Amino acid sequence: MTRVLAIAPQGGNGLHVFRPEARDFLATFGVEGIGRRVWVPGARPNARRLVQQGDRYVWSRGGWADGPPLGAWLRQPPSELFLFDQNLPKPRRRATVIEWLRAQNGPVDALELCMHGGVRWLQTGHDLETLDELADELARILSPHACVFLAACWTGGPRAKDGWRNDAPGGDGGIADVLRDMLVARGLVWIRILAHSTRGHATRNWLLRAMVGGGDRLAGTGGYYVVAPSSPRRRRWQRYLTVEGPAAPRHRMVTLTDEEIHAELEAHPELAA
Repeated sequence: MTRVLAIAPQGGNGLHVFRPEARDFLATFGVEGIGRRVWVPGARPNARRLVQQGDRYVWSRGGWADGPPLGAWLRQPPSELFLFDQNLPKPRRRATVIEWLRAQNGPVDALELCMHGGVRWLQTGHDLETLDELADELARILSPHACVFLAACWTGGPRAKDGWRNDAPGGDGGIADVLRDMLVARGLVWIRILAHSTRGHATRNWLLRAMVGGGDRLAGTGGYYVVAPSSPRRRRWQRYLTVEGPAAPRHRMVTLTDEEIHAELEAHPELAA
C-alpha cells in the first residue's frame, strides 16, 4: 500500500485551493477517514467538469455530493496531513513543520507540499539557506523511489531565458533542483521531485518539471518537462490534469513514471478533442 503525507497552510488566502487539493491527494491513496467530494452527473447542474466514466474521460454537468464539508473535515484532520499556521514568523513556521516530520516514521512513498512558493522559497518558511533541515528529515522517512510534489508556483524555475515555450531542461539552482541534489547526496539516489516552472494552480498547472536522481549521489542540472510545451500530447496533458473525481490523474501521477503518464495520454484521444 502506498503511504502518503501532505503539508498545507492554514490562515490567510488561497486556502480554498490548497486544503481541498491536499485532502483529495490523501483520499486518492485511501487515507482512512477521508471521504472526498464526488462529482455526480445531473445533480444540481452547474459548471461543466471533465470526469472519468469507465475507461474514458468525458465532459459532464452535475454537482458535488457525498463528501464532508471542508470545515468539518479540518476540525479533525488525519494524521497524514499537517496544517501549518502561515501567520507565524518564518523560523517558527519551519520549526513546526520539522517537528511534525520528526514524528513521522517511514517509509513514505509520496509527499505533497501544497502551498505558495517561489524559485528559491516555500511557504513553510524554508529557502535555499534553510533547506538542509528539511532535506535531513525527508531523507530519513522517504522510501528509495519516493516522489515529492512541490504543488507550489515557480518552485521548478527559474524559467529559460526565452520563457516557458522552451522545451529544454531548466530550473537549475531553484528550490526543487537544490532539494533533489540534497536528497541524492543523502542517499536517495532515485528521488523524484515534481515542481511547477510558472505561476498557476497548485496541481493543475501543466508546466511541470521533474527533477530526478540519476542513481548516484552526484548533483543534477535542473529538470525536464514531464510533457514538453511543443509535445503533440500537450493538449491532452492540459486536460488530463483537470479531470475530477476519485483518483484524479493529477493526484495519482506521483506514483507513475514518465512512460506510464505518456501511455495514459496516448490511450485517451478524447482528451485532445
